[in-house]
Amino acid sequence: MHRLLRLSRHTLLAVGLAACATLPRMTPPVAESTERWRVVVALADQHVAAGRYAEADRLLAEFGQSSMGTPEAPEATFYRALYRLDPANPAASPQESIGLLDAFLAMRIVSPHRTDAVVLRRIAVALGAKPEVVTVTVPRDATAVAPNPQPRADTAAKDEEIAKLKEELTKANAELERIRRRVATPKP
Repeated sequence: MHRLLRLSRHTLLAVGLAACATLPRMTPPVAESTERWRVVVALADQHVAAGRYAEADRLLAEFGQSSMGTPEAPEATFYRALYRLDPANPAASPQESIGLLDAFLAMRIVSPHRTDAVVLRRIAVALGAKPEVVTVTVPRDATAVAPNPQPRADTAAKDEEIAKLKEELTKANAELERIRRRVATPKP
């Protein structure tokens, strides 16, 4: 009887192990999403480095759609906005970047890029408000070129714009420092 009981225990153990071995391994959705995110970001970075911004945008948009509800999905929106501000991007658009950054900020998520998104949005607004206009004047007779006072005016306007951007950057850094202190202070 004792031997029969031991044999049945061994049989149950063998059947149990066999059942476990045939079950598919369940990867937690968060870990799977995180790994997929790493791959998508690496591919998007490669596309951007090669100047293929449209492909990077497509990858990030697809990831954001297919991974809704994961912690990484909002990050895809952030990176799409970032790449929309890159002057090397032929489809660069401060307005589209602002829309994507607004969507990212509206998600009310905890993200290491939240403050970055606020600063990038300010930059996008500044870029969108003052589109750069390049004027090239070619004289008809190259020997009769009169002095052009416009470069001084352009320099003054650029200096003024640089001063404004420095001021905005100083304010943004002060805000970031204030947030860091607030986060570092333990709650009672």
